[in-house]
Amino acid sequence: MSYLEKLKKTQNIAYQTLKNSFSTNHTSHAYLLQGGPSVHLLDIAHFIAKSFICNSPIEGLACETCPNCIRIEDHAYPDFIVVDGEKTSIKKQDIEDIQIEFNKTSFEENGKKIYILNMFENATTGASNSLLKFLEEPVEDVIAIITTRNISKILPTIISRCQVIRLKEISKAELYENLLTKYDQETSYILSNLFPTLEEIENYLKRDEEDLHTIIDYVFETLDCLAYKKDIHYYLMTDVYKNINSKNQAKIFLDICCIFLKDVLSSEGSTPTHFADKGALSSLLKESKFNLNDVIKEMMIARGNIDVNANIPLLLDSLFYNLLKGVN
Repeated sequence: MSYLEKLKKTQNIAYQTLKNSFSTNHTSHAYLLQGGPSVHLLDIAHFIAKSFICNSPIEGLACETCPNCIRIEDHAYPDFIVVDGEKTSIKKQDIEDIQIEFNKTSFEENGKKIYILNMFENATTGASNSLLKFLEEPVEDVIAIITTRNISKILPTIISRCQVIRLKEISKAELYENLLTKYDQETSYILSNLFPTLEEIENYLKRDEEDLHTIIDYVFETLDCLAYKKDIHYYLMTDVYKNINSKNQAKIFLDICCIFLKDVLSSEGSTPTHFADKGALSSLLKESKFNLNDVIKEMMIARGNIDVNANIPLLLDSLFYNLLKGVN
């Protein structure tokens, strides 16, 4: 899926706004993108930058495949500057450096000079005042793209000089659909319920993708032992505790247990909606003496106690002992 299609699907209002302005050549000299944690503001900022210099625009917007679009993506376009306030605060000198650089003759034939100020809520007062002066006297073919998660921290006078584009949060359903393009149904559903944003998912998988699949296997082995009333404590001691020994791993283990059990409860048939190969386990749990709502509640209580409990094996052992005791 191209970024244009993704924008059209997940941020249709923003897409229509940009399409109308670019296709009619009524673009602004300054854009302010505002969105919550689930929105990749920097990606959208780059897309707008590409749209200004694209060789082969589609519906007025970036094609993403022409040389100019690729150069923006690779930060190889000389008249393009990004200052990332997510990594460090944006200072007055950063704004002055942009002004100095853009006062020089353009390297490109189209003359467009574009700068992105990412997470401008992390700018100093001096940087804000300097940007305001820059925006008050706009220079032809110099385009500002500013992003923020907290628009209340941006000077009203800066906001008034920008075209504000408010981006909606991505829902769990949309996140799930995006993940299905890369992962199977089960993994996509688990990830979309574990994390609120694609960025957090990607960062987690870079570090712990193998760990995630190991934990998923342990979850279903553990629930299988619970459903069949096998010697769950022996299984936990010989397998789970050897590999789930950090607080974060324990939280994810219990979260996935709850994600599955909630899917079992919400499914109308014997097979849970998002776990196609777990029909037998689902049926067994539904037919058992377990009150699955109470099981989920106890698991979430245990999860809440993880940060104050240094002994993860003892906490999990106590949880499953009490769950089994409740149905005996």
